[in-house]
Amino acid sequence: MSSQTIILLCRERLISMAPRWKWALGFLSSCNVFLSEQAELLDRYCFGRLVFGAEKDKRWIQLSYEEAFFLLYKLKCIKISLHGRSLVNEVDLWRSMSSFKQDFAILYKAYSHLRSKN
Repeated sequence: MSSQTIILLCRERLISMAPRWKWALGFLSSCNVFLSEQAELLDRYCFGRLVFGAEKDKRWIQLSYEEAFFLLYKLKCIKISLHGRSLVNEVDLWRSMSSFKQDFAILYKAYSHLRSKN
C-alpha cells in the first residue's frame, strides 16, 4: 500500500468520525499539541505518542508541532486551540508554532516530505 493511500485512508477515517465528534480539538502548549479525541486512531496511524491520564480510561495523544500542523493543514482533520481560542487560520497557527519553536519551518518541511514518502 502506498504512503498516499495510507494518508488518504487515515484522513477518511478521521473525517468519517466528524459528525460524532465534530473534529478533534487539540490544545497548543509551549512544546506540544494534546488531543483527547481519537487518540487511539491517531496512534494506530503512527501520529504522536499515546499518553495515559490520571483517570484510568483517559487517553491523550501528544503530537509534535510538525505532526499537528500536518494533520490540520494537509489532512484537514483536526482543529487547534490556544488559550481557549480556536486557531482555524493556518497562518495564525504557523506564527504561534514558529514563535514557540524557532526551527519549526525547517522541521515541518522535512516532516511533511518524509510523511508523504511514508
